[in-house]
Amino acid sequence: MISIENIINQEIESINKAIDNAKKQRDEAATPMESQHDQTRQHADQLVQALQKNKAELLAIKINVNHQTKSVDYATIGSFVETENVDSKQRNNFLIVPEGLGGKKIDDIILLGEHAPLAKIISGQKTGYLYAINDTKYVIKKINHPLTPFACKNTSKRHKFPKQR
Repeated sequence: MISIENIINQEIESINKAIDNAKKQRDEAATPMESQHDQTRQHADQLVQALQKNKAELLAIKINVNHQTKSVDYATIGSFVETENVDSKQRNNFLIVPEGLGGKKIDDIILLGEHAPLAKIISGQKTGYLYAINDTKYVIKKINHPLTPFACKNTSKRHKFPKQR
């Protein structure tokens, strides 16, 4: 089952590993007394601070997601949205996620950041809504209520996200 909370938890886990690596680099780098021109320690420290800020933002998003209501029948953050190309009948699956978590694909589901152009088009819409992108018409076929976990085609594998840089 996939849920926004699981995605956020995996991102936080990835950030924690990156923080540990950056701290290790910082601690192993030359001190200012050892080398006046080596900035490895300073860069690693800045990376740690940036990653900790990113982690704090994700934790805040997680808190907000856990307090959202499930009683809406339109697409919003946390909604699983299935769309269909009107002509070719090809279907696409999207999960509208908080900003910063989009741009990834898990099995057949595309994580769509809340500020992405497509997310702006389908947010607030109900099943049956017809929209067009580049003269191609699409219709919303299904919306699962926010925060309701849903299954991927292959739920047996653990989903991994790209490493933080």
